Amino acid sequence: MEKHANHQRPKNLNQPLTPNPCPQTPMLIDINTHLGPYPFRQIRHHTVDGVLGVMDRNQIDHAVVSSNTCLLYRDVHRGNEELLEAHSCPRMSAIATISPLYSSWKRDMAQAINDWHFKAVRLAPQYHDYDLCDNDGQAALAAIDELNVPLVLHERIEDHRQTHAWDKARPMPFDNIAQSLKNFPNLKVMLLNGLDFDAAAIQNAGLAGRVLIDLNRFDVTLFNQLENMIADLGVDSFAFGSHMPMNYVGPALVRMDVLRLSDEEKELIAWQNAAKFLDLNIDVVMNSD
Repeated sequence: MEKHANHQRPKNLNQPLTPNPCPQTPMLIDINTHLGPYPFRQIRHHTVDGVLGVMDRNQIDHAVVSSNTCLLYRDVHRGNEELLEAHSCPRMSAIATISPLYSSWKRDMAQAINDWHFKAVRLAPQYHDYDLCDNDGQAALAAIDELNVPLVLHERIEDHRQTHAWDKARPMPFDNIAQSLKNFPNLKVMLLNGLDFDAAAIQNAGLAGRVLIDLNRFDVTLFNQLENMIADLGVDSFAFGSHMPMNYVGPALVRMDVLRLSDEEKELIAWQNAAKFLDLNIDVVMNSD
């Protein structure tokens, strides 16, 4: 894979690249990226070209993307189809979203994983009106476990404190997540936009060693929340994630920069953990040994 500075950028995005806040890391992968519009607020740069422009300006090499339209389409799989353009881009890898309430969800999920080679499956019960612990949620978790791909959960997509009146989605409580996963001890889980847990909660839920957590919302200076979690869970459990383009990338880059870790540990968070967890087909990952 070539360095991103050599890739063609959209013609309307001519801003110079910003200095890399993590110069010791040869690659940066963002595991928390979105494509598509969100009906209750304006999101700039939500197309493939738009996100690539944001990546260039922030020196991000690779993005793991999910679809905003999957959250509110009646047929969720149509949103997965819209991700095919992104998944064909060498700088992006796609995550499928399914709803176990839709009649063809098993077929749709198999197509996304087996035929299109998407890298993981996201569940969004706060948008699709079921519970991870009910029969529908448990059936979805069992099917994902059988496919042997990671599960992706966003604790939240939007800050509910100032949402539109019709946006009824609320953050997923971690206790609910932990309870739902008791029957699936081998299922790998990506927890994104999380804040409702600490290292002890992860360990008590039996998720230590099979979880990947992004940096997006954790404190890194006032209470050293993120560094304490890394010390307790191990650096292998964390990866860079920004929630772009719904959030600015800068705060996640600052979190990465101020972490008091070795260059080798920062490199794990910057790209190696994500590449291994998601089995990303990137040349530099294949040659990292």
